[in-house]
Amino acid sequence: MASCFSKILFVFPETRYPSGQPPLGLAWLSAVACNAGCETSLCDMSFSRDPFGDLTAKIDRFEPDMIAVSMVTPQLKAGIESCRLARHRAGDALLVVGGPHATVMPEDTLERTSADLVYAGEGEIAFASILETGSWAGLPGACLRREGEII
Repeated sequence: MASCFSKILFVFPETRYPSGQPPLGLAWLSAVACNAGCETSLCDMSFSRDPFGDLTAKIDRFEPDMIAVSMVTPQLKAGIESCRLARHRAGDALLVVGGPHATVMPEDTLERTSADLVYAGEGEIAFASILETGSWAGLPGACLRREGEII
């Protein structure tokens, strides 16, 4: 299966409560992306001394055409800043936000992050569909803007 995207950067924002657990949800999505023929990279900001500097450098070096940010509620502030930075550094890249916070509050997450797509729920099957078709309109769990309205 060939993908509509060639390079996907997965971002796990910094948190005040780093657990040391790897971001498994992003690892699963990365496996889906690799299976679709995409090149992937991860920016795990959990233990970085300069998390946003590291994210900036990763975006500039990797030049992704999709950036996928996953966050839990304690990461909200850093997640919003990560999305702002992603939009600034890679404005043409598709910006997707998911994870537990997005699942519980998709409309609020879309509003606060200015993402192109917020996905609520387990994303592996939906992510494979997005990679294959390049479309997310009508996808169950998708929260997006159409003509200025949140759908």
